[in-house]
Amino acid sequence: SRCRNVTYNCCVGDTTQEIVSSIQNDEESKVLSKIVLYLVIPCVIVNAFQVDYTAQTVKGLMIAFVASVILQIILLIIVAVMGKVLSLNCGRISQSFRRKIRSCV
Repeated sequence: SRCRNVTYNCCVGDTTQEIVSSIQNDEESKVLSKIVLYLVIPCVIVNAFQVDYTAQTVKGLMIAFVASVILQIILLIIVAVMGKVLSLNCGRISQSFRRKIRSCV
């Protein structure tokens, strides 16, 4: 598997080098950028998550998930409390923001 990845990286690297060296104008560069953005990067992300699932890996993922949910709840509570303590009112803030925008224009 590791040998296959090294071979794949070498081939892709050589091909990428040939493509980059043959770019003639901005339009070709945009096409290459779109290919990398929409095709290559998602493939790399999916490949990065190809791991063997052991009990320890699943346990770690569950701990991370629970911790992220707890943190999200804590932050929502903090924002709600801070909004009340600082007397933040969404309507008042948006009106103030609109006045500042109008004065700049």
